[in-house]
Amino acid sequence: MEYLNKTKNHYLQAGYSLVELILAIGLFGILVTILFTGFITSTEGRPQQEHRFIATSLFQETVEALRIVREQGWDMVKTNGIYYPAQTATSWELLPGLETIDPDINLTRFLEIDDVYRDENGNIVTSGGSLDLSTKKVTITIAWDVPLVSSYSSSIYLTRYLDNLADEDSTQEDFDDPDADPNNVITTLTDDGEVVLGNLEGTGRGNWCNPGTSAVSTLDLPRNGSARAITAIEGKVFSGTGENASGVSLAYVTVTDTIPPVTALEGTFDGYKTNDVFGTDTYGFLATDTNSSEVVIVDLSTMNKIGYYNINGPGDGDSIFVLGNVGFVTDGSDLATFDMSSVVGTDTQPTLDTIALAGTIKSIYVVGDYAYVAIDSSTNQLQIVDVSNPSSMSVTASYTVNGVNGRDVYVSPDETRAYLATGTDATKPEFFIVNIEIKSSPSTVSSYDTNGMDPQAVDMVLSGNMAIIVGTGGEEYQVVTIASENSPVRCGGFNEDTGIFDLGTVEEADGDAYAYINTGQADSELKVIEGGPGEAYSLTGTYESAPLDTGSMSAFNRLTFNATVPSQTSLQLQVSGAQKVAGSCDSATYTFVGPDGSISSYFTTSPEAIPFNNTPGGYDNPAECFKYKAYLETTNIFSTPVLEDVTLNYSP
Repeated sequence: MEYLNKTKNHYLQAGYSLVELILAIGLFGILVTILFTGFITSTEGRPQQEHRFIATSLFQETVEALRIVREQGWDMVKTNGIYYPAQTATSWELLPGLETIDPDINLTRFLEIDDVYRDENGNIVTSGGSLDLSTKKVTITIAWDVPLVSSYSSSIYLTRYLDNLADEDSTQEDFDDPDADPNNVITTLTDDGEVVLGNLEGTGRGNWCNPGTSAVSTLDLPRNGSARAITAIEGKVFSGTGENASGVSLAYVTVTDTIPPVTALEGTFDGYKTNDVFGTDTYGFLATDTNSSEVVIVDLSTMNKIGYYNINGPGDGDSIFVLGNVGFVTDGSDLATFDMSSVVGTDTQPTLDTIALAGTIKSIYVVGDYAYVAIDSSTNQLQIVDVSNPSSMSVTASYTVNGVNGRDVYVSPDETRAYLATGTDATKPEFFIVNIEIKSSPSTVSSYDTNGMDPQAVDMVLSGNMAIIVGTGGEEYQVVTIASENSPVRCGGFNEDTGIFDLGTVEEADGDAYAYINTGQADSELKVIEGGPGEAYSLTGTYESAPLDTGSMSAFNRLTFNATVPSQTSLQLQVSGAQKVAGSCDSATYTFVGPDGSISSYFTTSPEAIPFNNTPGGYDNPAECFKYKAYLETTNIFSTPVLEDVTLNYSP
């Protein structure tokens, strides 16, 4: 037993020695490895650190070189591949392949250009999404082999900003492009040009500032006489075509209350040369050049002469106005009043009074107790005559404006303003707003230059604060807004090269509004121009722009627009990119989408990114062709949103 115990103890002691030996060997191996690695690190750490510093500097140099290359043109960086930057005599360029900078340590540099894709929110994604032609991902790598195989790599994103182009619609001419597609919208010239809702169907309420270039109705008046005088009331137009012997003395025209109105010749009266005409529901009054009948009164129901007025002495009736039971007629520089208590009779109507004024009278307008007279004179263009007692008239004021030769005058119903048109002068304005609140002391509020047009007549649309001036030469039909009375501004007009010699405006009880003009066109002397306050608008309307042909595949980046959107109205836009069909953007198929790329979303804020889509068919971006579509709505027929301008930013 004792032997066995000794033997056991011997082996136990031997086991401990073996374990200790194994542990010692393991510790020695670890220490040797640590010592060897430390030796390597201590001998190679400084070169490795220096190479990493060089790599960092090369990276920064590459970034700057890339930016310089991009600013030379997006074409320089838009093609995918592996490149390296190389200096030229004055700048940088990208060459294909990689660059060996130090062959001793195999120090190389290269960059890889890749496409970038974005989701519907414009975020960069690594899979799916739509190609962004204006962004590139560039991965820059600097690598070396000595003392250890190492590399320094990082990615940056380059965006195109110097090669971006802009296409803008901002003027009436832009919006009126013949390839555009307006639907229930019109363009106006309140500012440079804008798109608003059009006329509400069934109301006929147009916009005086957008008279268009063609009449809504025309009528060929009888015979070949020149139409030089016109007056209009609701449903009736009176035109004096007998300025010479070739025409009838009076053409009586009826106007239907339809949209558009239909004009019809109801009857004619002849036998005199007519210089001016005035009309009521029952009678037509002609100022003629017949010495014994300077005023002829015509019964509209029979188109027969039922009365007349003879000014004392030889003369011609030049202009005529009727107020109540008093008639006013001018003969040269004389203004005469006559009694119309009874218009029927073979004898002349009784003279009430005659007064001589400061020059040849061109036009007369009577309101209340005063007659306002446009004088063809260089010293007095406007005279105000007290006619409170038609049998004893007196001149209240004679007034000179900075113009020449008074032609026509209109007076506001409240008798606070006279609107005077004068003859043309290259150095002076031709339209004047005159303050007549104090009848004895008129004063000029403001003036307006018709820019080469020689005015023949002026009429007012007081509900819209508009003046309409017509004449010969220049732009013969001009609409002037006087909403800001101190600064009259042209807001619309058109050319009528044969001349416009007189006009009358009518605002009907149901809201229809028209200007009736006499022109020099032999086959359509009477024309009807739709107008109105522009206050009754269609509930909805759309404006689809003309297609933009970018000339190549282009990325459409941003949409910017300016608009005025009153309460109870809305304005929103969509865009469409498409590929040419048969080489033409006109034949392309356009699918309109909003900012998220769907047909149910809309641009309502500005500026906003345009979505990308590289799925064939439907909406495309990038593409060769582009359109936008504006949607205008209102729940208040007297208010409209206004699209002022639209700008597309794109990159070929």
